[in-house]
Parts: sequence; structure tokens; C-alpha cells
Amino acid sequence: MSHHQVASVPPAVLERVPTRPVRAVLALVGLSIGVTVAGSLVVGLVAPASDPLLRRLPVVLALLAMSLVVARRVGWSSLAAGGPSTWRSLGWLAAPVLVALVPLAWGWSPDRSTLAVLVVGYAATGLYEELWFRGVVLRAALPLGPGRAAALTAAVFGASHLPNILFGQNAAVTVAQAVGAATFGFGYAVLRLRTDALWALAATHAVLDLLLHTTGLHGGALWGVMVGQDVVLGVVGLVALRGGRRRAGTQVATQHEELRANVHAIVR
Repeated sequence: MSHHQVASVPPAVLERVPTRPVRAVLALVGLSIGVTVAGSLVVGLVAPASDPLLRRLPVVLALLAMSLVVARRVGWSSLAAGGPSTWRSLGWLAAPVLVALVPLAWGWSPDRSTLAVLVVGYAATGLYEELWFRGVVLRAALPLGPGRAAALTAAVFGASHLPNILFGQNAAVTVAQAVGAATFGFGYAVLRLRTDALWALAATHAVLDLLLHTTGLHGGALWGVMVGQDVVLGVVGLVALRGGRRRAGTQVATQHEELRANVHAIVR
């Protein structure tokens, strides 16, 4: 790993990271997909005629429980899962917040009969996906460097949406969702590295998903907004990554100049 890559990642995040990042990432994602598939099969046997929304909820809660157990074992600080006092470069959070609120332009009109389930389900989804993919999985990928780590976690995050077919979702819609999730995931991974604000990103993620399904968005407008959100977040991720590398390179150059000055002082 180059100096500019190391400098752009907080030292605490690099503690005890796996030495074989790709293998570790694939194992972690395989675990989450395995839990998803097993959970969908169990729910399908227990309640085969239940609503797809209700069938997803116990599986998401199981995934959240798994991520909390693993996160506690790994260490909250190494996942950037600290309080607001540990967050940095908070200006970057404006992008995901604004993107999440876009659906409100179509008005908020939730179905009161399913609102509670939606709130619980999307809150659990936001927490699980951020803690697992932008926390545990991203940490495992960090030896590859920030850019490659973000790209790898984005790819596997997109792939993790493919098992949604098991919940009755259309195959073409699922593939499109996976591509969008990968773009979204790249932006969120870079923002997590820039801000260390994992909990804030989990909250904006949950709000984004909830508003997409509780506002007046339907049909082509819904798809247009979702694609737009993913594209914007992907672009923001690229800009944030480039900015982080430029800043890290400046930091390394400054450190080299300070070291050179110190050497000259000692020689004299």
C-alpha cells in the first residue's frame, strides 16, 4: 500500500485488519448471503402465504443481530462506529442527506397500516447494511487501499441484493437494484472513510429507503429518482475519494519536508 493511501485512512481503522482482504471480504459476504438465503427458506416454510414485506423483516432483523455480534467482537472504534465526537469532515454528509430527502418533493403519503413495519424494517436495513458493509466488510478490504476497498465493497454490496429474488421480486428488477446498490455503495463507502460517521450514514440510508416507499413516487418517476440518487452518490464518492488522495498526498509531502528540515538541523 502506498503512503498516500495509508494516510487517508484513520490509523484506528487499520488495526488488526485481515492480511488477505479479498478472501476475507468474500467470506463475510458469503456469510451474509447464506443467512439471507437460509432465512428466506425458513420464513417460506413457516409462513408461505405471508406478505413479501413481512417475510423480509425477520431476515433483516437476523442480519442486524449478526452484524452487531461481529461488530462488538471486532471493536466499534475500528469500524468508525463511534459517537459524534469522532466524526470528521462533516460537510460531506450534506450530499447523502439531500439525496435522501428528494422524494419529499412528491409529498409524504404513507399507508398507515404498514408504516410501523416499514419504519422498523428500513431502520434495521440501514443499520445492518452500514454496519456490515461499510463497517465490517470495508474494514476487511482496507489493505487494498481506500479506492480499491470502496470499489470491492460496492461490488459485493450490489451482489448481496441478488437473493431478493427469493422473496418474490422480479429478476430484471433485482438485477437493476443490484447495479444501483453497487453505485450507491461506492459513494457511501468513500463517505464513511472520509467522515468516520457510520451511524449518521446508517440514519440517512434508512430515511432514503423509507421515503422512497412512503411518498407519492410511483412508476417511472420512482425509477428516475432512484437512478438519480445512485448516480449522484457514486459521483460524490469519486469526488470525495479524489479529494482525500490529494489531501493525503499533501500531508505526506509536508511530513517529508518536516523530516528533511529536522535532519538538516541535526547535521548542523
